[in-house]
Amino acid sequence: MDEPDDEVWEAALLMLEAVLLDGADGDLELAEQLIDVLEANMDEQRVHVNNWVRFDPNDEKWTGEKWRETFRFEKGDMRRLQRALHLPAEMSSPCRKRWTGFDGLCLVLRRLAYPCRLCDLEEMFGRHRSELSVISNTTLKFLHEEWRDLFSQLMNPWLTNDRLEEFAAAVHRRCPMSNIVGLIDGTVRPMCRPIIGQRLFFNGHKRVHALKFQSVVMPNGLIVHLHGPVEGRRHDSFLLADSGLLPQLEEHFNRPGVQAPEPPVFSLYGDPAYPIRAHLLAPYRGQNITAAQQQFNTEMSQVRMCVEWEFGKLIQLFAFVDFKKNLKVLLQPIGVMYIIAALFTNCYKCLYGSKTARYFSTDEHPVTPPVLEEYLQL
Repeated sequence: MDEPDDEVWEAALLMLEAVLLDGADGDLELAEQLIDVLEANMDEQRVHVNNWVRFDPNDEKWTGEKWRETFRFEKGDMRRLQRALHLPAEMSSPCRKRWTGFDGLCLVLRRLAYPCRLCDLEEMFGRHRSELSVISNTTLKFLHEEWRDLFSQLMNPWLTNDRLEEFAAAVHRRCPMSNIVGLIDGTVRPMCRPIIGQRLFFNGHKRVHALKFQSVVMPNGLIVHLHGPVEGRRHDSFLLADSGLLPQLEEHFNRPGVQAPEPPVFSLYGDPAYPIRAHLLAPYRGQNITAAQQQFNTEMSQVRMCVEWEFGKLIQLFAFVDFKKNLKVLLQPIGVMYIIAALFTNCYKCLYGSKTARYFSTDEHPVTPPVLEEYLQL
């Protein structure tokens, strides 16, 4: 049975308004018509909802390929992912909705995987769109509060000095620099034009309303530092200063025991928008550069493309964050959605590898992401 049309509810509301305006002496017959309309449509809605079947991951329709296309992860890895993300067995909301942590994870993955409306997911999960909205937002909030420090702290337990030396050697096999361990860049995420604050979010370079993020990508393909969202009008240099990344680099990116001519610190490499610092390098600038400097820029630009690969992989896996028409900053937590999409993308690479890791790997010196449980420990 089709869902009640909005015009029916609008007519009922108009009748209610008429009754209220008439006061105590209002038309009783009109009030009775209002009650009949509302009860009839509530009954129709109950029948509509009761015909749905709750989401069952063991249903035979969920073949391996269909599951992977819908939720991006292999079916056999989903319980492991739920445990690693610390999602509880049972979850609830202040409005007393209850669901399993597994269902919440599946809903968020499905919603981020490809642009869709909540009403499109009603039959899949056997719940009304209002309930799906509560489940989705509550699960997103839980994941963001649980794991936001994973992206704000540059040094995580798996990112040891030995691993940084491994990354430096891997990058050195592809470029002249021997102390580069990561790549930094900003990304502009277009969104729907907001009804207020349009100048604040407008990015003049891309000519779109947007949010901006700053990412640091390691040679194993993982995004280890993610700062944002900030207003689309901001420059990459603002994101760098606002993120507090440079003090973290100065504290952690040192190479104890390394002697000249090797650089005594690890460094990140970015595009010309970034300043030159001991821990942050960029291409030679200007028109009057030598042939050797131009060759250096060319070789380093080929390495720097890896960060663009990872931006592309994120929106390939979770295309919802790239659907500009439905990203409404005043209605949805689109910044949180992008951060959680980055978290899921890192988990995906821990389980199945990444293009960047393969690019920097050799048969003798493979570069691999950490295992999922090693990555998700703070």
